[in-house]
Amino acid sequence: MERLKVLLQDKDDLVRVKTTEVLYVLASHSLGRDAFLKFDIVGPLANLIEDPVNACRKNMHQALNRIAEFPSGAVFMVSMGLVSKLVLKVSDEEESIRALILSTLSCCVSVNALPALESDAVPVLRDQLSHPSPAIRQAATSALVGISVPADGKMKVCEENLLPILVKLLSDDDQGVVANAAGTIMNTAVITKGKTEALNAGAIAPLLQLVVSENTAVCANALRALTVLAEVPRARAQLLEHVPLLNTRLTHPNTIIQRAASTAIEVISWKP
Repeated sequence: MERLKVLLQDKDDLVRVKTTEVLYVLASHSLGRDAFLKFDIVGPLANLIEDPVNACRKNMHQALNRIAEFPSGAVFMVSMGLVSKLVLKVSDEEESIRALILSTLSCCVSVNALPALESDAVPVLRDQLSHPSPAIRQAATSALVGISVPADGKMKVCEENLLPILVKLLSDDDQGVVANAAGTIMNTAVITKGKTEALNAGAIAPLLQLVVSENTAVCANALRALTVLAEVPRARAQLLEHVPLLNTRLTHPNTIIQRAASTAIEVISWKP
């Protein structure tokens, strides 16, 4: 591992490409991931973020993404200040690498969203939501789910006028994008401003359509988003006539869907 760290700085392009390829393979196994952290490989590897060779950068980002998929790796990457560097590279990188960066950011945001917020990641992510690549849209919306967990993130989503865009994404062809859009709406609508903007963007109708989805994440997030929106009297009144639809989810084979439907019905049926 120490020798590989040296080779990452080699002047020969092919040596750097093959070294990053070896590290990517190592990062795909638990023993290799432990070695990454033990021998402090992440820092020297991340230094190649501006490498002129595409294959080298792609291998580097694939390796970082593998490390970030595990909480200990994501925590380590956040602690070394890598998030801000990743945010800056999102718009510049080619599509195949951009999706990897966004995926890594999503992993980092899931353990700590504040560095991404401080790096002004929300407008950067917003710009990726209309990208033709489903992988890029899915990774960007996944990062937004994590960013919208803290209060500052919810406010930032509202300030950047993201909710109308997220409502449109509820009709996306990619189910991962749809689930993430519903999840971000759910998180953001916890605050009053988020509720108001989601309702003004017409979130209820598309969310109701997703209730019958056979995709667990899509259905569950739609039900949870409706539950949060139902805390607003006008939304609750609108949703009352749709309780029979929600009742059909109470017999769903997945207990996650059953619980989400039960909670939604309870909130919608509540009377002051």
